[in-house]
Amino acid sequence: MATTADSLHETNLPEPQFHENFCNIKVVGVGGGGQNAVNRMIGEVHGVEFVVINTDQQALNLSNAPKRVKIGEDLTRGLGAGAQAELGKQAAEESLSEIYDVVKDADLIFITAGMGGGTGSGAAPLVAEAARDAGALAVGVVTMPFKHEGIKRRRTAESALQLLQEQVDALIVVENDRLTEISDKKASAVECFRIADQMLMQGVLGISDMITVPGEINLDFADIRSVIQHGGGAFMAIGMAQGENRAEEAVQAVIQSTLLNTTIDGATAVVYNVKSKDSPQMKELEDIGDAIATAVAPSAEIFSGWAMDPDMDDHLQVTLLATGIPIPLEPATVVDSRERQVPSPRRTQPLNPTKSAAAKAAGDGNPVERIQTVRTSQRTSSGLPRFLSN
Repeated sequence: MATTADSLHETNLPEPQFHENFCNIKVVGVGGGGQNAVNRMIGEVHGVEFVVINTDQQALNLSNAPKRVKIGEDLTRGLGAGAQAELGKQAAEESLSEIYDVVKDADLIFITAGMGGGTGSGAAPLVAEAARDAGALAVGVVTMPFKHEGIKRRRTAESALQLLQEQVDALIVVENDRLTEISDKKASAVECFRIADQMLMQGVLGISDMITVPGEINLDFADIRSVIQHGGGAFMAIGMAQGENRAEEAVQAVIQSTLLNTTIDGATAVVYNVKSKDSPQMKELEDIGDAIATAVAPSAEIFSGWAMDPDMDDHLQVTLLATGIPIPLEPATVVDSRERQVPSPRRTQPLNPTKSAAAKAAGDGNPVERIQTVRTSQRTSSGLPRFLSN
């Protein structure tokens, strides 16, 4: 019997055994949507640092995150960005030092936000840029607005998504309309959003599990980095099954996951891990590997591992991360596509503070000061940085 990746919130997955200081993973929620996602995750995921960033002081007061950062105090006075993405960007510019403090010392940062709002849309790209300037891998996990939220919000979301894609190493996009399609018709709004949260949880749990649980065929952070640096859209899923056909059912639960409006077809890089109580049969490992290799691009770079976990009983678990996937937008909700600018080629390597544009422009010194210097030099006659004047 298989457990699909979409129903993981109903399954008690064995928690990864984290090793202190092994890998510093942070989950940063930006804006109201990102903050809500973090709040729903706290208590369910351990071994990572949770941070929320917002312009809304009242919302921050309601967060359970151990680290809460208010940005744009002088600009917004703690009253929020009012669904104005440019205001959210300016707030992040004002608080660049605080943002840099959030991302420093991290190896991997998940940045979650709701596209279409003010703070999430405006600040998330800058948080991602700061993360990569600090040398961390940055993975975006964002939601796109419902159709009923209107064209203006959709346009804001699409513009923000383009900016974010240029800054992150990999990007996972969840269409909110997809949540209503795959959930029970009687499901509450909170239950629907919990489905979206599952993608973030799968990413955090899956990646941390791969690199912290010793395996017979071991995966390490360098493998994860190689896959994430392929960039583009990302796909993350976990499947579990038991019984005679557990290998086939578990891998198909991953490959056929309906949580995202995409598949692993054409992925250019994949890392997956197989975990079971005892040593799996060689035929099981071969079947899983063949199924994944068939589903991705013929030239895809594939990393695989397997580990034994005494807490798994008779289940077999397949965890997969794929990157280099085109990011589809819902055709019914894409508006005025001819007006959208084509994004410039994204960086394929994490920024090194000594090699970034900010560093080159400002020379040696504090990374925050370097970034602030180059951004000041980039301001237009209107007083806004050029990348804010889209």
